[in-house]
Amino acid sequence: MNFSFIEIWPLLAGLGLFLFGMSVIEDSLNILIGRSMKNFLRSQTKNPIKAILTGGLVTALLQSSTLVTLLVMSFTSAGIIGLKNGIGIILGANLGTTLTGWLVSLLGFKFHIQTAILPFLAVGGLGAMLFKKAPYNQLFRFLMGFSFMFLGLGYMKDGFTEFAATIDYSLLVDQPKILLLLFGFILAAMIHSSSACMVIYLSVLSAGMIDIYQAFFLVIGSDMGTTMTGLLGSVGGNSIKKKTAWAQFYINLWSAILAVLLMNFIGRFIFEVLNITDQLIALVAFHSIFNALGIISILPFISKFTTLLEKYIGSHKEGSLQFVGEINPIESLSVLYGLEKEVFHFLRKAVDINQAFIVTANRNSKNDHLYDEIKAYENDLSKFVLKIQKNNFNESEIRKLDLLTSAIRYSALSAKDVKDVLHNLEQLKDAVDPNIHSFYLNLSQLQTNFYHLVSDYLNLQNDSKNEVQKLKEVIKTIHQRTSEGMIHLSTSLSEEFNYSSMMNVVHEVNNSNEYLYRALELLSSLNHQPFERLRASSTT
Repeated sequence: MNFSFIEIWPLLAGLGLFLFGMSVIEDSLNILIGRSMKNFLRSQTKNPIKAILTGGLVTALLQSSTLVTLLVMSFTSAGIIGLKNGIGIILGANLGTTLTGWLVSLLGFKFHIQTAILPFLAVGGLGAMLFKKAPYNQLFRFLMGFSFMFLGLGYMKDGFTEFAATIDYSLLVDQPKILLLLFGFILAAMIHSSSACMVIYLSVLSAGMIDIYQAFFLVIGSDMGTTMTGLLGSVGGNSIKKKTAWAQFYINLWSAILAVLLMNFIGRFIFEVLNITDQLIALVAFHSIFNALGIISILPFISKFTTLLEKYIGSHKEGSLQFVGEINPIESLSVLYGLEKEVFHFLRKAVDINQAFIVTANRNSKNDHLYDEIKAYENDLSKFVLKIQKNNFNESEIRKLDLLTSAIRYSALSAKDVKDVLHNLEQLKDAVDPNIHSFYLNLSQLQTNFYHLVSDYLNLQNDSKNEVQKLKEVIKTIHQRTSEGMIHLSTSLSEEFNYSSMMNVVHEVNNSNEYLYRALELLSSLNHQPFERLRASSTT
């Protein structure tokens, strides 16, 4: 290979622009994609068929499966769409990208990235300078990120285009087919565009330098090579982004295997059944057919495929963390969204622990372990919050971070207050005096009912501020009834249990309930409803 044909600076500049463009897009999406847009995206991809159609249509319009895949990676990384829906879009994108080949073969169209991107770059740059208010400023920044990504891909492509043009493709004649696949893979990985590779192969095929079946192998290899862009974009990303990138790789790998195994059958179908005699059209038809076969064969197993990706690809968690342990702290698009889900999970765990303390009322090693778990969980969350405070958040994001941080603290304090009176609760539960034992049973029942109400709220049965306020009334009722019960028993308390200890139980349990209420109140005051997202996180 003669490296004199490869310009190193365009390659490095292209890589820098590409990665910077991805960063700008993610930052802009964080502000642009509101609740209504997220709901729209989910509604358009809520089943695999719609996701595939959406992916195919968008890719056909943008003429780049690369860009669509990178956008899907950003959306899945932020939790805007689930991994399963993202896989559906990628399946559709594989078919939509074949439109470029049809345009080239039928119309002689040739897509030049740098020229086509100039209007987006001009509008985005000027708009970002002239419009300072959101969402207009972020919209123009999104266009800038879009432009930088494509401009970067263009520079990387140009770094290899002259090199690719100087290759004597006649040397591929009589070579093992695996070399053709490998050549197609490497060329697409370097150019970062299967569409650009298709243009090259169509030109070489029209010049008679290779035959149609050699072109088939080259196209198959290029479809695999284009997945390298997605894998590159997942570097440094969270596990969901990695799963999305590897999903594209495995999808294209399976489609490539099908294409190789069924090549002769597809060839006969094109030439004998469809009666296509133009070899250029036959090549793009082959490209479309084997991608369509890949979609048809994967579609029935998309749920299983998603499950396997979730299980085996890039999953790692820091300590107790369930959601943000897989998120890169510097990814502003996904970090607050993941933290919100984490806080809801933390609050639910605090409720479960409080109920375990009240019901068991025992200072045993199991309860000590439960408390140690939630303290470790709080510590891991606090360390994560410290990491992300270095991010360049806007005013609304800072407010949201403050609310989430306070909710974490209140939830932990709620568990601490019940833990602190476990010894008193144990005395109540084991009291010989039936009146004292009955007081414990009433307190346990009242608290159990309260925790069930909180759990119902967290489990999406109630999702409004009014329902949070109802919990406040329940807390007042519990405090009133336990106080009245304590006063009623005050004249008959024996040495077995003194009045101050019982008052301590009532006081600390009420404080615990108040802390839970404060945490719920803070979460309900977020500028969008979090419950739908919590549901989405548990079903995808």
